[in-house]
Amino acid sequence: MDDLTIYIGLGSVPLTTGLTEVVKRLAGLSPETQDRVVPFISVLIGIGVNYLVSTQLVSSPSIPAIIVFGLISGLASSGLWSGTRSVAGV
Repeated sequence: MDDLTIYIGLGSVPLTTGLTEVVKRLAGLSPETQDRVVPFISVLIGIGVNYLVSTQLVSSPSIPAIIVFGLISGLASSGLWSGTRSVAGV
């Protein structure tokens, strides 16, 4: 595994958080549906972002590493967003 792949995976969390929020607002989901669907959407976006960035920056990206860091990125971004909202009291 390349060090750049690790940095891409960790650096994609804010981007995944922002894109998940954009998709959530554009979809107009009810609050009950958001609780079930948003983590799944966040993981898909995390894997997609990691795949797109890794294929552009790394000469031979590792697909399992892309998937693992995409999962980490997606789950971290959904937790980051919900944690921030609960602390802020929104």
